Amino acid sequence: MSAPIYFSKFLVSDQVFYRTKYCYALVNLKPITKGHVLVVPLRTSAVNLSELTPHENAVYFRTVQLIHKFIMWVYGAQSVNIAIQDGPEAGQSVPHLHTHIIPRYRENNIGDAMYERLDDFDVRRDYYTHHQGTMKPDADDDRKPRTMSDMKQEALMLQSKLAEYLQTHEDALQWTK
Repeated sequence: MSAPIYFSKFLVSDQVFYRTKYCYALVNLKPITKGHVLVVPLRTSAVNLSELTPHENAVYFRTVQLIHKFIMWVYGAQSVNIAIQDGPEAGQSVPHLHTHIIPRYRENNIGDAMYERLDDFDVRRDYYTHHQGTMKPDADDDRKPRTMSDMKQEALMLQSKLAEYLQTHEDALQWTK
């Protein structure tokens, strides 16, 4: 049995679909678009990007590149937003470094409003500071938290699809080393 995986203080083991020695990819509790996932260091004390060691950083960004290519393939995205909100003033909602990979589609393109959805933060800043680094929930009614069962099901599907992707896209194996 694998060790439990935490995103800050939140147990997320069942949401994880890919894991390396230093980081993991998981499905999002409140995705902005279909296929919105996160890449996160396993080390929960890594709150900001600058806190990764050079080796952790190399593995982390290889993982971001792999998951970026994979998510575009599996969800048929035309583009992707890749975002790191590094610190509470930048909109970081959980005090643990994480990179958003957000598929973008022609048919529902919201343009730069994507950043507003990521950065709906001003109302929550004091809450973050005074409640052990946890954020007040988003006011965005369109982004309701998903059930653990739904996230586990998506993670299992992505895990299976990633194995298929790596078998059929040998060039992607360079990002797993």
